[in-house]
Amino acid sequence: MGLQDVSGGICVTSSNSRRPNNVLWALRVALPDVRYTVTPPGPDGTTVRAHDGAASWVTLTTTRDDDHVLVREGGPRRLAAELLAAWDRWIDDGRIRLYDHGMTVTPNEQYVWAGDPDTGRRWSIPHPTRT
Repeated sequence: MGLQDVSGGICVTSSNSRRPNNVLWALRVALPDVRYTVTPPGPDGTTVRAHDGAASWVTLTTTRDDDHVLVREGGPRRLAAELLAAWDRWIDDGRIRLYDHGMTVTPNEQYVWAGDPDTGRRWSIPHPTRT
C-alpha cells in the first residue's frame, strides 16, 4: 500500500476495496471506538466514513478503477494513519477472514482472537461501563 499527498488528502493504493467485509471487521476489532458508514459502490467508487465519537473523522473514497483511495480527515486524532496501520497489520497477518475470529469473555477480561483462542493474535476489548 503506497501513500502520497493528493490535494489535501492521501492517495492509497488499494487491494481489497471490492470485498470490504473482512477488512472492515479487522478495522472494527483493531479500533473498537471508531464507527463506520459504508456507501455501496457507485459510479464514483465506494465511500467509507469513520469517526471516533468525539472530534475526529475521516472519509475514504475509492476511485472508479478501485486502484486508489482518496482520504480526507479532520480533528485532533489522525484516524487515517490509525486505519491504514490497522489495514497494513491485517494484510501482514494474512488477511484474516471475518469468520476466522472468535471472542472469549472471562470474569477478568474479554478479547477477540484470530485463528486459535490460545495461540492466535488477540485484541483486548474494554469492559463496558457497569452501572
